[in-house]
Amino acid sequence: MHTRTGLYQLFDRLLVDHLPSITNRNSFVVNDISKDIQIHADRKTLTFAFENILETALRYTKNDCIRISASSLKDTIQITLKENRQRSYFEMEEAVDELESLAKETGACITINSNDNNGSIISFSFYNRVNAAG
Repeated sequence: MHTRTGLYQLFDRLLVDHLPSITNRNSFVVNDISKDIQIHADRKTLTFAFENILETALRYTKNDCIRISASSLKDTIQITLKENRQRSYFEMEEAVDELESLAKETGACITINSNDNNGSIISFSFYNRVNAAG
C-alpha cells in the first residue's frame, strides 16, 4: 500500500529500533534527512530496504559515525549512508551482492563507493510519486 510518510521519521524509528546494535559497535548515527522530504511509496517495502541497508552499514562499522542524508529531485529520492572508514570491495563483497539484489527487487538503484578521501558511501535511489506531481 502506498502511503505518504516523512522520510526523516521513518529513519528515526529505524534508528531507535537499532540503537542496541549501534551502541554495541561503539558507533553513532546522525540523521541528516530533511523533515520536509515525504515519500509516497509502499512503506513496508521501503522500510525493509532501508533496514537492510542500515544493517549492512552497521555490520561493517566499529567506533565510527554513520551519517544518513537524503536529497529529492523531481521524482527521485536518493538516500546516502556515509562513514569515515574506507572499505575494500572484498571486505563487503557479500553485502554488495545482497544490496544489489535488494535494489533490483524494489526497482531502485544502489551504489557503493569507498576511497581514502570520502570513506565508505552507500547510495540508494528510488522513484517517488509525491515529487512527480510537484
